[in-house]
Amino acid sequence: MDKTKVSLRLLLALFIFTSTSLPASEGESAVSASGQNQDSNQVQTQAPAPMRTQVGYGELLSLETRPSDSTITYGDDPLQHVEVWRATAPVKTALVFIHGGCWLNAYDLNHAKGFYHALAEKGITIYAVEYRRTGDEGGGWPGSLHDVLAGITASLDDVARSNSKHTVVLAGHSAGGHLALLAAQSLGAKSLGAKSLGTMSPGVISQGTINSDNANNTNVQIQSVLGLAAITDVAKYAMGTNSCQSATTAFMGGEPSTAESAYIEATPDSSKSNIPFHLLHGSSDSIVPVHHASLTGAASTIVPSGGHFDWLHPESTSFHALLEVINQHGY
Repeated sequence: MDKTKVSLRLLLALFIFTSTSLPASEGESAVSASGQNQDSNQVQTQAPAPMRTQVGYGELLSLETRPSDSTITYGDDPLQHVEVWRATAPVKTALVFIHGGCWLNAYDLNHAKGFYHALAEKGITIYAVEYRRTGDEGGGWPGSLHDVLAGITASLDDVARSNSKHTVVLAGHSAGGHLALLAAQSLGAKSLGAKSLGTMSPGVISQGTINSDNANNTNVQIQSVLGLAAITDVAKYAMGTNSCQSATTAFMGGEPSTAESAYIEATPDSSKSNIPFHLLHGSSDSIVPVHHASLTGAASTIVPSGGHFDWLHPESTSFHALLEVINQHGY
């Protein structure tokens, strides 16, 4: 792929991503919640006034927060680490979280620190996985997924060492939601203690930094994987022109027409995982349109008028919808 074109795409993504309202392309037009698949898995949440919707990216950066309590490393690269925010209320849940940001190295886990802090005050211990992304050596597809798998393993090892009986939930936002879903698919079972690491192609597993022997020593069950505004149709997403869409081919290393097998492997499939998929989406998300919340076999929760960054803001309708879903899984 022409390097000049890649650079222009990345610059466009960096400029547009921080906008509070981005138009979807024609191929990715956002539809209302009522236009979604009305099956038994889909839940319509009612917006409890006066909760917020359409939160801007910049608002996340001014939220109250605190430094993480500890750091876990899972590789030699400085980016291969997990930041842990311990719950400050009685602990019931551990949430392993994969941050988003168009898969780009311009966006790290720090933009969601207010989110981690708010959840910790609700009795949820957060394991925020950092990983190499587009622009980092070893990042992109499939290296970013390798890192995420290893980071999840390290997080669950820590939960196991604490000898706690917490409910464990895996979640990710936007591009991080895409990777979280793929990680659940790759793990292929409700715990890393399972002998099989899943149904993804042998190349994707063997090239990664995950150690199957260490994984077998971890007997912690993941109850569910939550995709918050997650990208679920990566090939269609790559055809769009908005912020993250323009960064997709750089992450994947090519267009869908020239890297077809890679795009197939990078498309989440809930039927290949014993970990239940639950997709949460705002009906007015202009960065990842709401049709990405329609995935065969996955439950979905659609927040009316919800925006892309709402999930990370503790005063939003979407944040409280997330708490309700975590509650369903044992919180």
